[in-house]
Amino acid sequence: MHLKSRRNKILLVSVVLLLALTVYFYKVVFLGRVLSATDGLFTYPPYTSVTPLGWQRASNALLGDQTIMFYPFLNYARESVRHGYLPLWNPYIEMGTPFLADAQSAVFYPINILFYILPFKDAFNMSAFFRLFIAGFGMYLFVSALGLDLIASLFSSLVFMFCAFNIVWLSLQNTNVSIFLPWLFLFIHKFMNTGEKIYFIGLALVTGVQFLGGHPETSAHVLLAAALYLLVHIIWEYRDKRDTAATIKKFANIIIAFILGFMIASPMLLPFLSGLFKSVLWATRSRGSADNLNLPMQAFSTLLMPNFFGSPVLDNYWGIGNFNMIAGYVGIIPLLMAGLAIMIGHKDRYVLFFSFLALGVLFVVYSVPPFSQVFNLLPLYNHMANYGLLLIFQFSMAVLAGIGVEILSKIRPEFQNTVQEKTEQRNRIYLPSSVIENPGSNYIKKKVYVAVGTIVLLGFACLLLTLVFNKAGSSSHFESIADNFYSFLIKVGLFFLWLALYQSIQHKRSALMILVTCIVFFDLFSFGQNYNPQVPKTWIYPQTPEPISYMQKDKSLYRFVSLGATYIPNSLMVYHLYDVRGYDWPGNKRYDTFFRTFLDKKPYFGIYFIRLMDFYDKSHPHLFVIPEKILKIFQLINVKYVGGINKLYSLSNFRKRAFLVHNIIFAATPDNALHIVADRIDDLLKDSAVIEGNNIELAPCKNRNADHLIIDSYQPDSVKLTTFNQCKDVLVLSDTYDSGWEVRVDGKRQPILHADYLFRGVLLEPGQHHVVFAYKPFSFTLGLILSAAGVLTVIGFVFL
Repeated sequence: MHLKSRRNKILLVSVVLLLALTVYFYKVVFLGRVLSATDGLFTYPPYTSVTPLGWQRASNALLGDQTIMFYPFLNYARESVRHGYLPLWNPYIEMGTPFLADAQSAVFYPINILFYILPFKDAFNMSAFFRLFIAGFGMYLFVSALGLDLIASLFSSLVFMFCAFNIVWLSLQNTNVSIFLPWLFLFIHKFMNTGEKIYFIGLALVTGVQFLGGHPETSAHVLLAAALYLLVHIIWEYRDKRDTAATIKKFANIIIAFILGFMIASPMLLPFLSGLFKSVLWATRSRGSADNLNLPMQAFSTLLMPNFFGSPVLDNYWGIGNFNMIAGYVGIIPLLMAGLAIMIGHKDRYVLFFSFLALGVLFVVYSVPPFSQVFNLLPLYNHMANYGLLLIFQFSMAVLAGIGVEILSKIRPEFQNTVQEKTEQRNRIYLPSSVIENPGSNYIKKKVYVAVGTIVLLGFACLLLTLVFNKAGSSSHFESIADNFYSFLIKVGLFFLWLALYQSIQHKRSALMILVTCIVFFDLFSFGQNYNPQVPKTWIYPQTPEPISYMQKDKSLYRFVSLGATYIPNSLMVYHLYDVRGYDWPGNKRYDTFFRTFLDKKPYFGIYFIRLMDFYDKSHPHLFVIPEKILKIFQLINVKYVGGINKLYSLSNFRKRAFLVHNIIFAATPDNALHIVADRIDDLLKDSAVIEGNNIELAPCKNRNADHLIIDSYQPDSVKLTTFNQCKDVLVLSDTYDSGWEVRVDGKRQPILHADYLFRGVLLEPGQHHVVFAYKPFSFTLGLILSAAGVLTVIGFVFL
C-alpha cells in the first residue's frame, strides 16, 4: 500500500472513531457533564444532607465501586504525586494497608497521568475517551493487518470499541487492560510475519502497560488469548514449511518480550504478588468460594438480548449475578456477519482460529462440562472470576464480523482471484471457488438463512428456557423479556432488509456497507450510552457534610467507624479522615480474621458494616446500645468517633494511636495472639500488649509517671516519634503490621514486633529516643530494579 494512502486511511479512521466517541458521550462534549457514577454517594448518610438539586437516585448503583474505590484511590494517588512522593501505603482505611500492592490503584498506568495533571473531575472524561480510542484504533490496525479493507476494518473497530465489556467496565480498571488486547495480537502477528524489531519492542511495552492497568485477572485473560494466538502461528509456520530455526528464534523473542513487559511492570506486580498469596481473597478462593464461579447457561441470553434480565440503569435488573458479569453483547448484526464469515470462509485459518477461540470461551464461561472443569484446573486461573473471558469472545466476534463484511464486499461479478492474491493467501480471507465463480445469490442466500435461522432459534430457546426455569414472576420481568425479544427480532429483520438491498443494488455497495456500520453503532449506542452516567460536576463529591467537617477540625490522630450503611467506606479518604472500615482488594487476611472474630459475622468484601439493628435500644429506638465488647475493640483500635444515621458519637476514652506498654504477653502463633486479645482485652487497654513470636521479658518497673510520647510527624509511609521511658518498654503503633515496614531507634535499625495481632511495635531501652517507622517494601525496591533493567533492555533493542 502506498504510504500516503495508508496515512490517509489512518487519519480517516481516527476521525471516524473520535466522531463516534463524541456522539456516544455527547452530554460530556456538549453539555459539560462528567463521566461518573459517584452520585451513588447521596444514598448514604450523612451525604443525604447535601443532596444536589435535581438528584433523585443513583444513576447506576451497580457502578458503586467508582464511589467506594476508584474516585478516592485516584484522588489519593493524585494528591501524593502532586506533593512529590509515591503512594506506597494507604493509612486512611483498614488501619493502614498497602496502596500500590492492591494493583487497582494503578499508580503507574500511563493514562492515569491525566488525573495528575488535569482538573480532577475532567480527567474522567479524557481517560474514557483515550481508552476507548486506543481499543478501537488498535482493533483497526490488527484486522487491517489480516488483509481486511477499510470498511471491514472500521466495522470491526467500532464493534470492539463499544462492545459490552468495554462499556460496562469502563469506570473500573478492567478496561485499562482490555483496550490493549488487539495491540497484543497486532504485534504478535506482525513480528511472526516480518521479524521486525519494532514489533518486538511494541509487544514488550504493551505487555508492561497493560499490567500497570491494575486488573491482574483481565491481564491473565488477554495474555492467555495472545499466547494461544502465538502457538497457532507457530503451527502455521510449520505447516507452511517456513525456516524452523527462524520460527524458533521469533518464538523465543516473543517470550522475551513478554518477560520484559513483566519486568517493566514489576514495581506494581511484585508488591501485588507478595500480598496476594497471603490475602483474604486468595484464601477464600482457595476454599472454592462461589466468588469465582463461571456463569450459568441462563446468562447466555444476554449475548443476544443485552437487557433481557433488565438493567441497573432502569433499576429493574433481576438476573444472575450482576449485570456486568454477564454482559457479552456485540450487536446482532455483528453476530450475523460473524456467522457468515464462519460458514463462507470456514477454510480460512484466521476464521477457524477465532471461531474456535470464541467457542472455547463460551464453553468455559457457561460451565459446559468438561471444558470449564478442565480450565479451572489451571494454576492461578482456578482462583479467578473467569466470566471475564467474555472479553475474548467479544474480541473474536468483532474480528469475525469484520471478516464477514470483507467476504460480502468481495462477492461481486467483477471480482478476480489474481495470482498476487494467491501468494498473499496467509494474510487474506479464503473465498470458496463456488462463491467466486458464482457470486450470485443462491450460495450466499443459503448461508444467510442458516446464520439467521441459527440466531433466531437461539433467541427463542433463551426465551423459553427463561420462562420455564427462571420463573420470572413480576410484570416488569415479563415486560423486560418481551421488549428485548421484540428488539432482537427487529434487528434480525433489519439485517434481512439490508442484505436484500445489498444484493440488488450493485453500484451502491460501499454506501450500504457504511449504512450497516452506522446501524451497528446505534445499536451499541442504545445499549450502553446511559450505562456510564454523564452527570453534572456538582454531583461528584460536593460540599462537605457537617459531621465530616466537624471531625476535620479535630487535629488529634484518631479513627472513625460507622454503624450500619452510613459514611460509605473509603469515601472519608477524600477528606483525610481515618476509617477503620475499608473496601480493598485483595484484602488483608489478618484484618479480615480479626473482625470476623469480634463481630461474630461474615464481613462482606472487606466492608465491615455493623448492622444498626444490632445496637438499637428497643425501648428507645433512636438510641444505640453498643455492646461493651465492641466498645472495647473500638478503644483498642483508636476509634474516637462513631457515625450513626442521624448522629455522630464521640468516645472520650479512646486509646491513642501510639502508646508505651510495660507488660508483655507472649503469643507463640497468630491464632494464639488473637485468642489472647479476645480474652485479655482489659489488660491490653491498661498497660499490656500481646507480642507475637518474640518472648520478651521486662524487669518490674515501679515508677513510670515521667514516661511520655510525642508523634512528631505522621505521613503515609513514615511515622516519626519522640519518646521518653524510664524503664525498658515496648512502643506500640496501632497501625497495621506489614513486612514492608522497618523501624529505626536513634538511627539504628531494630526488629519490628507484631503487637496485638494487628499492630506493629518496637522494644525501647530506658531513656529518650527518636523512633522512625518507614515503609520500604523489598518487593517494590526489587521491582524498580527489574523495571529499570527491562526499560534499558528495550531501549537497547531500539539501537541494535
